[in-house]
Amino acid sequence: MDTRRDFRTIKARGKVLTERQMRDYRIKGIYNATGEVEAMTDAYMQDFAIRCYRPEYGEIAVIETSLKDSGRGNPLQVVSVLVFADSASWHMYALKNPDTYLQKGHSLFTLVN
Repeated sequence: MDTRRDFRTIKARGKVLTERQMRDYRIKGIYNATGEVEAMTDAYMQDFAIRCYRPEYGEIAVIETSLKDSGRGNPLQVVSVLVFADSASWHMYALKNPDTYLQKGHSLFTLVN
């Protein structure tokens, strides 16, 4: 397993960022969790996200979620937390990815300090 690649993978979308993209967008880290839909409540996802970033340093956390097939008939909830150095970094990333963040109907919310 390439842990550096996992640290750059948004599993909710199946997208792997390059090291340069991580640096250019000032993404401090990407953290992922997967579990049964019933267990991945909004409270769990918020608690998971809160443990991933440090708002006292100006960091911003963005949570993305998706449902994936487990291969056993029950869907799995995938949660990805993107941690940005500051709100300007997050806004720049969102503007550069309009198909993901600037359209209605996406399962996405932001925790802002």
